[in-house]
Amino acid sequence: MRVVGAMALGEADPRQLGAFRLVERRRVCAEGVVYAGRDGSGRAVSVALLSAGASADAAARDRFVAAVSKGAGVEGPVPPVLGWGVSAAAAWAAVADEGAGAGVFLAPVAAGGPRGGTGPGYVPYWATSGGASAPRWAWSGRGGGGVAAPGRSSRGLVAGLAVLVALLVALLVVLYFFLSGLRQEAYSTPAEVPSPGGGAQESPGTPSVSPSPQESDQGGESQSPAPVPSVELGEDEVEQMPEAPRSPQDYL
Repeated sequence: MRVVGAMALGEADPRQLGAFRLVERRRVCAEGVVYAGRDGSGRAVSVALLSAGASADAAARDRFVAAVSKGAGVEGPVPPVLGWGVSAAAAWAAVADEGAGAGVFLAPVAAGGPRGGTGPGYVPYWATSGGASAPRWAWSGRGGGGVAAPGRSSRGLVAGLAVLVALLVALLVVLYFFLSGLRQEAYSTPAEVPSPGGGAQESPGTPSVSPSPQESDQGGESQSPAPVPSVELGEDEVEQMPEAPRSPQDYL
C-alpha cells in the first residue's frame, strides 16, 4: 500500500542525510520512504531511503545499490544522482526534485519475478511485516542531523547472561564446599588427650579388688614342704652323742 502526499517528519525520521536537509515526507511504501529536502544551496531535492525491513535484506540492498549506481531495474529515464550512501543500517539516494524523483530507485527493490506475467513472482517477507518505517536514528542533538542507529545485537545480552550464570554456579560450588567443611568439623570426634602421668588412673570412688583365697586356691594347688629324712641310731651311737644343752634355769 502506497501513501502519496506531503506529510510532516516523524520522530523516527532523519533530519539530514549526507549534505541534504530533509523537510517532509512525500511517499511511504514497503520498500522505503521518499522525502523532500534541500541541498546546501537551497535547491529542492528528492531523497529515497530504504525501509527497515528492506535494509535488513541483503538482496534488497543489493538491488537498491544496483538501481542507484547502474540504473538496473529502473523504468523510464534514470535521473542523475546527486548523492547517495550505504551504511550499516540505511541506504539512500538523492536526485533533483523533478519528475518521479528518487522513488524510481525503490521500485526495483521489491522486484521478485518477471513483470510480463509469464512467470511466478514473490512478495518479500518484509513487504507484509510492517517494514515501511524508516530505520531507527540516533540524534546528535536538538535540531541537529541524525545518523542511522545500527540494530542492537543480542550477543551482548547472551554473553552477559552466560557470565552471570557462570558466576552463580561458581558461588554455589564454593558455598557447598564451605558448608561441607563446617559439617565435618561439627560431627568429628575429639581426640583423647593422655594424662600427664602417662597411664590410666583409677577413679577415687572405685575400690581396688584383691583376690580372695578361694580364687588363689582355684588358680593352682599349694605345694607341701618336702619330708626330712630320718636316720636310725644304735645304742652305742646314742651314748657317744653329746648331751643337749641345759636350759638357763638349770644353772641357777
